[in-house]
This record gives sequence, structure tokens and C-alpha cells, in this order.
Amino acid sequence: MPPSACILQFGKKTSQSLAGALRSLAYDMAKSNSIVRDLLVKLQNEGLTMDHDDSRAIWSKVFRAGIFQVRWPLLLSRCAW
Repeated sequence: MPPSACILQFGKKTSQSLAGALRSLAYDMAKSNSIVRDLLVKLQNEGLTMDHDDSRAIWSKVFRAGIFQVRWPLLLSRCAW
């Protein structure tokens, strides 16, 4: 399984932002880990909404209140970020 990589592309506003980098990281994590994928689907089903360009909301709602609440041994045993 290849490690995740966040590539910033010049000329594309969304790929140059912190929000874009966080979305990309969450997407890569979900692609390679079913626990993260299930968590993100659960957040969406619960009605989670946010501005896609709001890096603070993405960090707070997706990472701090979501991904970082998963038990790390379980999470790390299935990833290569």
C-alpha cells in the first residue's frame, strides 16, 4: 500500500489551500482504511455540513472530533500514511 501524499499544484486554488490539503488527506486516509471511510460516511449520514474552504471546520469536525477519536492501534494497523 503506497503512503499518502499531499501534492500542492500551482495554478489550482483548491490545491494550494490548507482546506484542500486536509480534504485530500482525509480522502487518502478513507481510501486506505475502512475505519476512517466508515467514520466519514457516518458523519455525512448524520448531516455534517461545512464550507469546503473552511480549514478550521474541517480540522475540528473531521479530524479532531472524528478521525482522531478512533483507537490508534486499530487505525494504524491498517494504514500507511
